[in-house]
Amino acid sequence: MNTVSREHDFELQPQPPSAGAALQQWIERDNDAWLALDGVGRIVHANSSAARLFGLRSEELLGRMLGLPLVHTGGVELHVPSGTGAGAILELGVSEGQFEGRSVRWIKLHDVSRLAKLRAELKASRERYELCERAANDGLWHWDLTLDHAHFSPRWSEILGLSERALEDHVDEWFERIHVEDKERVLSALRAHLEGLTSHFENEHRLLHESGSYRWVLCRGLAVRDEEGKASQFAGSLTDVTHRKVAEEQLQHRAFFDPLTNLPNRALFLDRLRHALRRSARRKDYLFAVLFLDIDRFKLINDSLGHMAGDRLLVMIARRLELSLRPGDSVARLGGDEFTVLLDEIHDVADATRVADRIHAELLAPFNIGG
Repeated sequence: MNTVSREHDFELQPQPPSAGAALQQWIERDNDAWLALDGVGRIVHANSSAARLFGLRSEELLGRMLGLPLVHTGGVELHVPSGTGAGAILELGVSEGQFEGRSVRWIKLHDVSRLAKLRAELKASRERYELCERAANDGLWHWDLTLDHAHFSPRWSEILGLSERALEDHVDEWFERIHVEDKERVLSALRAHLEGLTSHFENEHRLLHESGSYRWVLCRGLAVRDEEGKASQFAGSLTDVTHRKVAEEQLQHRAFFDPLTNLPNRALFLDRLRHALRRSARRKDYLFAVLFLDIDRFKLINDSLGHMAGDRLLVMIARRLELSLRPGDSVARLGGDEFTVLLDEIHDVADATRVADRIHAELLAPFNIGG
């Protein structure tokens, strides 16, 4: 082995002990490679970590000149061949000491190859995560509860039309966009999960889009807890469910509203009537009234002017009925030319009579349908 071409004298921390037996035990337990050199640079002692590093037995290193025939990189870093045949990256430390009663120069070689490997693995892991972020249709988010630091993926931003500007690394980027009618429900569900009352967090709510409209999202998350059970990390996903929610609302609207006049239909009217009957049973002072209307000679309109004209007349009548009612009252189309009106919270029969008279007055005015 050739003598090292360059040396770096500095204090090694910690220093090896000076007692012989204690020194042997301390060095043999150390994971770093330790070599003791005499005055001319020959190896007089090598621990087992050094033997593994060079791929030789400890006794085979004794008497050899320390030769690291490769190039110094960065002052105290060396690239040397390890026992496995692969190159090791080492930090070199040199200090003066004693071994078996004589002065020696201690060489400590700290293998940082594993650290370099971990850094490479970390970089690869980060690249895989970033690829998953870009490929995922869901927006990903992470909230470090200890540092109160949040991260939102690019897709999270895209869902809300925020791709053109950077987000702040704070969870308020999410909370401040929640619709005012949904916020307390969302925060309550979050608190329940963070306090350990639920196994996971899942909630549908509206978030403000950059355009000023609201998007329906499904948000899922799971907290990571420390040994005491306290949540320290919180991560999850955000899915845009606007199209599904709109479709659900349309289906519900069709189930309870007349498609022609957009008035409540028979099913919704009967449901409101049941509520009124229950209130009447609970409150002795509660009165309500139901008016039933049908259009005389409506068949003549359809037969003479056609069904399109008849439909137009029904829509115009529906609008006039709505204008005749008080706040809180409701009108429904039962079907064909039949309508009903539910008058809520009346004082006596005279209130219902006045509304009926107002409806008759509204319907006396001519209807202009196609001239």
